[in-house]
Amino acid sequence: MRIWNFKTFTVILALLFCFGTLGVVFAQEKEPLLVGSIWDQVGFGGQIGQTCYRGSQLAVDLVNKAGGIFGRKVEYINIDGQSELDVISGALKENKSF
Repeated sequence: MRIWNFKTFTVILALLFCFGTLGVVFAQEKEPLLVGSIWDQVGFGGQIGQTCYRGSQLAVDLVNKAGGIFGRKVEYINIDGQSELDVISGALKENKSF
C-alpha cells in the first residue's frame, strides 16, 4: 500500500511538472512567418502583378485573422520586379529572406 502511494505521488508530481512547464513554452512570443513574392507592379507584367499582389495580401490577411499558422502571424513581403530580370535577380541577392 505504501509503495503504491509513493508511485502514485511520483507520477502525479511528474505530470504536474510536465504540464506546468508547458505554459512557459507556449507563452513565449512567436516570430512571424515570412512569406515573400515577386510580383511586377510596373512594366509588361504590371497589370497582372498588381492583381496577384492584392490576392496574395488578401490571403495573408485571412490567415492572420484566423489566428495565423500554428499560432504564428504571417508577414508578407513583396518585391516589385518591374518586369526586368536584372531587378529581380538583384533584389533576391539583397534580400536573404527569400
